Amino acid sequence: YGYAVIQGAMKATKDVPAADIVAFMEDWIKNCVIFFAPYTLKYAKKSGRIPSAAAFVGEVMGLRPIMRIHDHAIVTETKVRGDKAIVPKILDLTVKEMIPQTPYCIVYGNDESVRDEMAQAMTKKVGYPPVECFQIGAAIAINAGPKVTGVIFKAQNK
Repeated sequence: YGYAVIQGAMKATKDVPAADIVAFMEDWIKNCVIFFAPYTLKYAKKSGRIPSAAAFVGEVMGLRPIMRIHDHAIVTETKVRGDKAIVPKILDLTVKEMIPQTPYCIVYGNDESVRDEMAQAMTKKVGYPPVECFQIGAAIAINAGPKVTGVIFKAQNK
């Protein structure tokens, strides 16, 4: 939601009416989707998000969950095998739902290389760069770990 807040603040400095700012922010938040993936299941196991046995099997098989956040819910959208499959799958899911030519943001943990990889791949896929890159907060990091990448975008109304 950081993008909506930043944009709202910028609009406020340009004397945009408060009702227009609120409408923009509500629309963004209502239609905002985040696809992200952790590069390990270790932290999800530690936080109790997944059972130890499932984490063990998932790690052995190289499974990586692609998570979807929308409308206050976090669900596993799909799973991929191996770290190299994370970015391409997030790109495909994002482009399928994203409103064309709208701003998007990159989210990442403490590894800037995955941030840069996602930003470059999205730029190549949609033809323009992200408007912002946001480091994940503690609530996501505690469950996903420090190495995470994802995309925040405005989805088409369904």
